[in-house]
Parts: sequence; C-alpha cells; structure tokens
Amino acid sequence: MLKEIGKAHWELCKLANNINVVFGVQNLLFMVISVIVTTGLLYTIYVAYMLEDEMFNNLTAIIQPLAWTTIYIYKIWVINHSCGRASNEAQRTGEVIYGLMKPCAQDQELQTKIQEFSVQILQNPVQFDVCGFFIMNYTFIQAVIGYITTYLIILIQMTEAPKIQASNHSAMTPEVEQKNKVQ
Repeated sequence: MLKEIGKAHWELCKLANNINVVFGVQNLLFMVISVIVTTGLLYTIYVAYMLEDEMFNNLTAIIQPLAWTTIYIYKIWVINHSCGRASNEAQRTGEVIYGLMKPCAQDQELQTKIQEFSVQILQNPVQFDVCGFFIMNYTFIQAVIGYITTYLIILIQMTEAPKIQASNHSAMTPEVEQKNKVQ
C-alpha cells in the first residue's frame, strides 16, 4: 500500500510540474496584469473619492472600478488559494506517513519504505510556480497586498505633490515669505 501511495505522490508531482509548464506564462501574465490593473483601479477610486464634485457623480465613478477591483482580487485569491491548498495537502501527506512510522517501530522493512517515501516528499514538493519567478500560494497573496499598498502610496504621494506646489505658488521658505510681506 505504501508503494502505491508513493506512486500516487510521484504522479501528483509530475502533474504539478506539467501544470507549471503548460500554464506558467499564462499565470505570469495574468498575475502581473492583475496586480497592475488592481493598483490602477484602486488609484482611480481614490482620485474619484478625492474629487469635490457632486456626490452622485462621485458615487458612480467609484462603483464600476470597485466592481472590477473585486473581480481581479477574487481571481488572484482563487488561483493562489487553490495552489496553496494543494501544496499544503501534499505536505500533510508526509506528516501522516511520519505518524505511521511510530506505531510500526518493530517492522524494519516498513520503516525503510516510509523513510524512502519521506525523502521522496522532501525532494519533490508539490508546488505551483510561475515560470520560476514565484510560487503561487498564500505568501504570494500577502506579497500582492504589499505591492499594491506600496504602489498606491507612491501614486498618492506623487499626486499630492503638484497640488501642494500649485497652492503655494512658490517654493519659498517661511523667512523669504516674511521678508517679501515686509517690503
């Protein structure tokens, strides 16, 4: 039975590798485009919210980008959640097999097969990567949140800078401004 489990794990590893090869470029393009579009849509929502137009126009300018943002975030989450869950289940298989090793301490042949299978699990983890750039799992979702937050902050700061300069009409220090008022 352990031999069949080892075979099944090996087939699962080969299948994960085939999925990585077949869908690698597609997943890479999708993830990159999704992060960029989500950042742009969130920035659009920010700009629409900050405009001082009528409330109705402001609300309609926010709803559509919010809907698209939700769709893109959901797609990122579903793909990475599925890949992460499959990887975690494959890893849990090794833990279950290790649990079998303790009760069967007397059977040396079984212990040897369990150790061989454990080595197979460690050397061939089931992971879904994107052309070798990153592994799709829960840590990638955290990284995406970090990327989007960072770029949103940069975009917001760059947007605010021209408004501040335009409202001051100059980049004078307070001392220079005071001298100009006295004259």
